[in-house]
Parts: sequence; structure tokens; C-alpha cells
Amino acid sequence: MDIIRNCRNGALVMQLIKEHLFVDKEHIFMEKITQALNDFVNSLELSQARIILDEILLSVENGSHGKDPASLQIQRSVVNKFGVCVLVRLADLDRRVATEVFSDKCSFFLNCMQACNLESLADISKMVCALNLLMTFYRALDY
Repeated sequence: MDIIRNCRNGALVMQLIKEHLFVDKEHIFMEKITQALNDFVNSLELSQARIILDEILLSVENGSHGKDPASLQIQRSVVNKFGVCVLVRLADLDRRVATEVFSDKCSFFLNCMQACNLESLADISKMVCALNLLMTFYRALDY
């Protein structure tokens, strides 16, 4: 998990998720990777967050082939959370840029928010931030 936490390369983080995510009956691995991703996201600067969001979107568009359905479902769950977390971090750094990204890939983020399991208060907090960003975007459309 320290590899993810200390990483500066979003593509490498996505690759680690794809290669090492597996069904863990006790969810220990899931909790560790989620915490490592949160630490990683919280350390991002504006340009890094923007690049990583592009990498996440590209990864989702390319899909994942050859994985068993259970593993793929967990991977999607983490990628969804990761995408929402990075979007929220981007909004913290520059709301205008985050709104542009959100408007460009609105359906992806809406699907992420719908698909995320709100397992903790932190998840709910991130979802509220993402929904606030969504409302900002829709208010901007009215003008």
C-alpha cells in the first residue's frame, strides 16, 4: 500500500489496482487500498489531479478484459471511488477546472456516484462534495 501512497504516477496506481485487486472475504485489502488511495489523492497538486482524472477516464473507457466478474466488480468500485475522490480533490484546488472536467464527463461521474457503496462517513462526505460540484455545474448551465 505504501507504493500507492507514495506514488506520483496515476497510471501506475491504476495498474496496481488492476493487477492486485482481488476478492478479500474480510475486506482487509479493500480497506487498506482505499486508505492508500485517499492518502495519494489528498497529496495531489492541481496538474497531477487533472492528469490522473484523464488516466482514470481512459482506463474506464478501455475496460478490463479477462477478469472474473467478482474481481472486476471490486475493481470498478475502487475506480469509481478513486474517480470521485480525485474529482473532489480537483474541486478543492480549482473549482472551475473541476466543473469543466465534470461537465465533459458528466455521465461517468454520475455513474460513479450511483455505483459507489457508501461504506463510511468519509465516503459520504466525498459524495456530498461531489454532489455539491454537480449542483454548481447545473446552476452554471442556468445562466
